[in-house]
Amino acid sequence: MAFCWLVVLVADSAAANLNVDSYKEEKLSTLESRAKRGSSEAQYQLGMRYRWGNGTGRFDDKDRAIEWWRKAAAKGHRKAKYAVAALTGDKTAQGKMDNNTAFGFFGDNYREWIVMADRFKRGNNRKKDPRSAIHYMKMAADAGVPYGQMTLGLWKMEGYGGKDSVAGLKLIKQAAKQSATAQALLGRMHYHGLLGVVRSKSMALDWFRKAANKGQANAMYYLGDMYARGDGVRKSLPEGARWFRKAAAKGHAAAQYDLANMYDFGTGVPKNNREAMRLYNQAAANGHPEAEFAIGMMYYQGDGVRRNYQTAFKWLQRSARKGNSKAQSNIGAMYARGYGVRRDLTKAAQWYKLAANNGERMAASNLANLRRAQSGVDRFLGAAVLMGLLSAFGQSASSFDSGWSSSATSANSSWQNSIMQSGTVNISTGRN
Repeated sequence: MAFCWLVVLVADSAAANLNVDSYKEEKLSTLESRAKRGSSEAQYQLGMRYRWGNGTGRFDDKDRAIEWWRKAAAKGHRKAKYAVAALTGDKTAQGKMDNNTAFGFFGDNYREWIVMADRFKRGNNRKKDPRSAIHYMKMAADAGVPYGQMTLGLWKMEGYGGKDSVAGLKLIKQAAKQSATAQALLGRMHYHGLLGVVRSKSMALDWFRKAANKGQANAMYYLGDMYARGDGVRKSLPEGARWFRKAAAKGHAAAQYDLANMYDFGTGVPKNNREAMRLYNQAAANGHPEAEFAIGMMYYQGDGVRRNYQTAFKWLQRSARKGNSKAQSNIGAMYARGYGVRRDLTKAAQWYKLAANNGERMAASNLANLRRAQSGVDRFLGAAVLMGLLSAFGQSASSFDSGWSSSATSANSSWQNSIMQSGTVNISTGRN
């Protein structure tokens, strides 16, 4: 399997933006007339028209496209030569243009090879075809395109179309001479010992530094994490924060979250709730569920912001829907207590059950206590449990809802205290 953090292959929608020049601007009849009279540019443009489905961005008639491109190529049209090579693999049609010149002059066709390789690999609109996928990616790799070298190298190491770890690693190292992404990939492979690569924190550190110095965000994040934890390098929280800050500035969600945590708790940097909230919001905007949970808890607890249960509920719910079990458990508590939302013990039980199924032990305990309290086995004990458990995140007895009778509260305060002290009532309050 390809690494999910790696740069994603060119999106399908990008195909419509490949090197189509201005062929849409001229009427088809006029273009055909000029092409038949021998205009190499018109022949090339007509080939583009057939290739891309009359300018709609759809693949249409590849054979007719190649036919016209070959005519233009025979007249020396350089883009036509590379267009033929892109679709047929016929390198003799390319002429003698060197790879660097070709990449700068006709780079879009290299991108098309990568698009085609990805489509054959995934089977978009056609049957999956490993042989064709490798063929097109190899064309990009042979042309010296770093992404092609790196991706083909990964495929070889993973065994896609035949396993060859030595050749695969060699290709990735070739890509690393030009590509910071390939350098970061090598760092990650050495850090985790992936795909048979020697596990070495020192080698990983070297590759991460090379990539980070070229601005690669994932490498910056790894350096920050290694320094912050003292993993393979002397521990330095300030150095960790420095690299997290660099990665965060590039939009790296995990770096934004980890740096926010450092400001939130004053770890390695001066405690600053405002900066923590700013960074949590950046990470949340990038879809980070732990950041959403942290924001929710800050609003719930009034930590650095004015307490607002409705806003807290909104952020915790966003995190909970992404699978965060602590958020799911606390949503259950808010439904049970009626904080930020109308009290609903049925929904509370549903959220507790979901959190418990996702491994949140506190939720399992809360669900059991809620069911026992609802069962009426001991009304006074049930009242105490509900008032304690569902006070949402450890509120004191004095803040219990006035809806409970004062006699019940008074009579069962000892039960409530014993439950709270014994740990039967568990609420998730931590943000890290």
